[in-house]
Amino acid sequence: MIDTKVEIKAVVMATISMCTQRCWHCKFGVASLGLPQLMPEAFVVKAIDDLAFINYKKRFSLFNGNEPLLDPRLEDFYRYAKKKLPDVPLTLTSNGDLATENLLKRLFDSGLQKINFSLHQGSRKDALISYQQQFGKDKVTIWNHEDSKHFHNHGGLIKSEKVSQKRYGTTGCSLPFKQLNIYPDCTMGLCCVDRAENIKVEIGNTPIWQVFFENAELNSYRKMLADDKRNINPCIECSYNGLDYFD
Repeated sequence: MIDTKVEIKAVVMATISMCTQRCWHCKFGVASLGLPQLMPEAFVVKAIDDLAFINYKKRFSLFNGNEPLLDPRLEDFYRYAKKKLPDVPLTLTSNGDLATENLLKRLFDSGLQKINFSLHQGSRKDALISYQQQFGKDKVTIWNHEDSKHFHNHGGLIKSEKVSQKRYGTTGCSLPFKQLNIYPDCTMGLCCVDRAENIKVEIGNTPIWQVFFENAELNSYRKMLADDKRNINPCIECSYNGLDYFD
């Protein structure tokens, strides 16, 4: 049995629904995503203000399975987040395709504290290593994604033989309890693993923390997982064991 306490320990938001790559292990490589969406600036500001209202101090990232550097507004967003959430670790994950020395300097100057580069098929490895050497390993980390032993099926979306399809049928998962997950269309999801976006909850003008804690649909999934069950889609298809995600 996992700790069933609902607590926001990470906020992940995708401000743009685009990527520069089409990887076999990602929704951009296997799913039809329709027209690109851009999260309205006013909603980004609202979300940050909502977090400031509850004195949020855990991790915040403008990334959620997309390529965030495609959004030219990131610098302004992180500058605002730094102003409103001064004690929050501001992070970002990118495949590095669009990274430049000048862009990284501007992002770090705006308030970003760490960028995590995930290498795909060796993309721009030498350039990313040079950025790490320049800015330091405390600000730039590099993860060779293709060498990962931890691929999962994104709630059943990825059917590749390279991905374990093992179902953790009677094992809980911490993600829906701890991670606040927002899509570019300003809806809230169950967790970042649900890349097919099966669960999408409207936010509107309601504070994002209130939706996270009080929404009946999200809480129905939490109750199921708290009872050590995975019998509702997409959890029933998911191969991800999220027990140690926040340890």
